[in-house]
Amino acid sequence: MPISRAAKLVIFDAEDNVLLLRRSHTHPQYALGPDLPGGIIEDGEDFAHGACREALEETGLTIEPTAVKLIYSFEQTYFGKPISRFIYAVRLTDVQPSISISWEHDKSSWVKPRDIKGLEEPYQQGIDYANQHNLWNEV
Repeated sequence: MPISRAAKLVIFDAEDNVLLLRRSHTHPQYALGPDLPGGIIEDGEDFAHGACREALEETGLTIEPTAVKLIYSFEQTYFGKPISRFIYAVRLTDVQPSISISWEHDKSSWVKPRDIKGLEEPYQQGIDYANQHNLWNEV
């Protein structure tokens, strides 16, 4: 059985708020739950490019793949299929930039990491890691 590939992007603004999306009521498993921008990586696409493409589609934000940092990866079963998931992080220079959400979500908000509730654990771990390590000053 082929393994699917997916990537999410933790987007921090200049004041270290995290962009959270809320899944629409039509999501098959996590309706109205918190989410990060991201999704399925297309065939032939690398994870960083896919995460940035998904962020553009879901938020309207243009993020360069060279600006993102891999912070967490894991394997899981999703709807009965194995899937490789990667979490990237990026810090923007703007404070709470305007977001244009896609049909997949019905709400967006900029939230302090300590105030995030209900996010799936692997994604929360990625946010915690990025928030606790000084990623933005690395060479």
